[in-house]
Amino acid sequence: EPTVGMRSSAQAEPTVGMRLPAQETPEEAVQRLVQHLGGAARICILGSTRCTDSSSEALVQSLASQLSVRFGGRSGICFITGGMEGVQKVFAQSCSPDSQLFNLLPEGQASGYGRGEDIFAGKDLQERMEVYGRLGDIYITVEGGRDVATEARMAASRGAGVVAVRRTGGASEGLFDFPAEALRRPSIVTEEQWRVLGSRSVPVETSAAAAVDFVVALLARAGKAPRKLSAPKISPARLAEGAPPQKAVARKISADSIEEATQMTPKSVAQKVPFKEEGSATPPAKAVGHRWAGARGGDPHAAEAARMLAEAAARTKAEEDKKQAEAEAAR
Repeated sequence: EPTVGMRSSAQAEPTVGMRLPAQETPEEAVQRLVQHLGGAARICILGSTRCTDSSSEALVQSLASQLSVRFGGRSGICFITGGMEGVQKVFAQSCSPDSQLFNLLPEGQASGYGRGEDIFAGKDLQERMEVYGRLGDIYITVEGGRDVATEARMAASRGAGVVAVRRTGGASEGLFDFPAEALRRPSIVTEEQWRVLGSRSVPVETSAAAAVDFVVALLARAGKAPRKLSAPKISPARLAEGAPPQKAVARKISADSIEEATQMTPKSVAQKVPFKEEGSATPPAKAVGHRWAGARGGDPHAAEAARMLAEAAARTKAEEDKKQAEAEAAR
């Protein structure tokens, strides 16, 4: 019978890695899978099979979107789920199409996500968990019960990074014997980043951004930062021929410039990008989005970068307006 949250693939054609060796230890399975994944740094997702907190689904969607912006289309980084319903399914279906996404399942099961490649280890869920807890370089946890805590303990015990989004509760907040070391702020994470990972009062996008920054810091510490792609050059002649400026910018942001775009602070956005074109009635945030990333160009990375930059600019503008109002009231 299929494991709960997974679907039988008995009638499907065998997928790469589906026919497993008759006898395979968890360590041997990890070695086989690492070879199949091409040595990419492995970011694993752990979470509840049903989102219990009302904001968790939106947070996971933002997390997948922001990770896709940062790493999608880049060699050397892949995302791995356990093929389950809930958090893992939401994450997989929210990743951009060019992300390197894999779903690890027991033999004979299928994720049914319609995204990524299903890969296999173990004859049942327990054996698959033994492999999953040993496979990743970094684990991101959202909510979770005993199984999530168990896999997080396996990961932490061998020195893998564990990014617990504590605001979501459950195992991620320390229940079910979640690894204590994952609940202490490491030196590579700022106090503010640590705070928003546990705060339910900030927007889910803010907590997701802190989780992404944590992942980037862990990769850098391990010497596994993604290899950069070359930004395509757009010649003045091509622009003169009528190439839409938004698409031109979108193509550049999708490559080398994307890291700069996603790492910008609200203040640096405000300094780098004018809020409004001269003589334009376009709202400031929208102007920032269109100017910097060309969201109308259709590029999913550019659209997400545009949204993030636009929101950052809007927050900066709101903060400035508030300060100005307070200053006038104090006079």
